[in-house]
Amino acid sequence: MAIPVAQWVADARAKLTLAEHICNDANTYITTSNEKLQLRNRKVPKLLYFLDALQQQIQLLTVIRDSLVLNLNSVMERRSAVRSGLLRDVDRLQNTISVMKNTTVVFDGETSLFDYISEAGIEDLFADVEQNIKEIDSLVKGNRTDALLIRLSSDLDNLNNEMNTLISKAHDLRLLDDQDDLDEFVDPITKLLEINNELENEMVGMLTGFNNHYDQCEKGQKLLEDPSFPEDEKEELVTVLENDVEDLPEVMRSLKSTGDVITKNCKEVIKILDIFETLYGLVEKFIDELQQYGEQKLVVQLNEFVEINSEVGRKLEASEIHKASLAQYNDDFQQFIRSYYSLIVEVDRRAQVNQQLTMAINNFKATVNSIVDNDYEKRLEFLDKHGDFIPQNLIDPQIINSTTPQIEIAFDHEPLPPLTKDAIQTAKKFLR
Repeated sequence: MAIPVAQWVADARAKLTLAEHICNDANTYITTSNEKLQLRNRKVPKLLYFLDALQQQIQLLTVIRDSLVLNLNSVMERRSAVRSGLLRDVDRLQNTISVMKNTTVVFDGETSLFDYISEAGIEDLFADVEQNIKEIDSLVKGNRTDALLIRLSSDLDNLNNEMNTLISKAHDLRLLDDQDDLDEFVDPITKLLEINNELENEMVGMLTGFNNHYDQCEKGQKLLEDPSFPEDEKEELVTVLENDVEDLPEVMRSLKSTGDVITKNCKEVIKILDIFETLYGLVEKFIDELQQYGEQKLVVQLNEFVEINSEVGRKLEASEIHKASLAQYNDDFQQFIRSYYSLIVEVDRRAQVNQQLTMAINNFKATVNSIVDNDYEKRLEFLDKHGDFIPQNLIDPQIINSTTPQIEIAFDHEPLPPLTKDAIQTAKKFLR
């Protein structure tokens, strides 16, 4: 029986070539995946740093937004307090003015207390207060501040959503652990690489086997053609080559299977690395987007907030001035009303003094008249008894013949307007 050693050599050469091709393909995938992996490994620290920095920036923007909200709420509370105070002071002053308008001056019975003040300044103050309130309301109503907050919150929500998406993708790649610790890195393809390393070693062994088989076939062909080579050793060599030939298909299937597994693993690694590259690109894009937002929109929004806050501050300062003017007017008018009623009480007091002086003078006149009358009677009695017996040159005759001294009492009453009891009681009641 002829031994097909030449066919074995040809088949061994063909299978070795195929095995080399399979190994080369696997090696190409391994090389590509390793290159991408090295690139990824250089970028991972940057990516983790970017994610950490971006999260801090988002947190800072949230703090800025919350601070602006608190600041605006503070301004709103101050505006509300000042506005309420202004309206309250306006009501007080208007009530005081109403009292003045309804208070008829008792001295003429025609005019009111309001007729004695300048109305122009008050009307101007009321107009200024009304305009001031309108301007403040227009600054803090929905057409400006609310819209600004909505835009800022919407922008921040969008940035937060994008950031959360990036963090989620990083978790999917197992770049971050479950606690969002950006310093912890878990390689997602370590297991695949370990498997590939083992399979690669197996392929090297199988390729070496194909190469050895080819060498044995070539050597066997030469030995079988050598007449000096012993027949028993030829038979043993043929048996070995036949066994190797029978094993070749199974080894080839194993090599192909191993190559397919390596290729599949490498494709999975490349897929993961490509996803990483996509994430890295998205992070870089988000960095640019965040920078543009900060340099363009955020600056404009913050400037608008500062402008509104400053403008409201100026309006509130004007409100405080108006509030002080309203309080001053009200105090002055209240004092004017008290002074008016105090004047009524004072006039009444002086009228009572007039009465008291009149009574005192009348009592004094009565006493004097009694003294004069008694003196007159005593003078007549003296003259009747002694007048004829006293010589004219004993004393000055005028002393003997003088009349009772005359006393003239003049009292000018202070001219005061008449007051009714109701007017006096009303004044005293008001001043209690």
